[in-house]
Amino acid sequence: MLLKLRRFFKKHPLMKDMISFGGMYVGAEWTQQTMLKRMSNVDQDPKYDKQAFAHYSFYGFLWYPVIYHYWYRWLDARFVGTSAAVIGKKLLLDQFVMEPPLLASFYVGMSVMEGQEDIFKECKQKYITTFLVSTVHSYSL
Repeated sequence: MLLKLRRFFKKHPLMKDMISFGGMYVGAEWTQQTMLKRMSNVDQDPKYDKQAFAHYSFYGFLWYPVIYHYWYRWLDARFVGTSAAVIGKKLLLDQFVMEPPLLASFYVGMSVMEGQEDIFKECKQKYITTFLVSTVHSYSL
């Protein structure tokens, strides 16, 4: 069974990306909701926000893995090697070319799916901080 799965994913790397990224994305949302439920002092057990799971499923299973799959394929074909210079170029391009529009698409897209009146409000409020944290995290690895 595992061998068949391994062969399938080797033959279909995009499917592997979609399943693994989606699983992590939805898993992170489930973990956050679970922790918030446990930390709240509400006697009644609040329900999981299934609509949030659907929103994160869209980004985790469909949006990000497809974009990243083809982005990294292009990046690896264009910048071949493992030297510090090549890795540095890839890191800079990833962080400063790909990350900004994807981050904006996340905030705006989530606002659209949530039916927010001002779909740019959350992006304006959180974009810079999220981008800076992402940049610090990327360069600290």
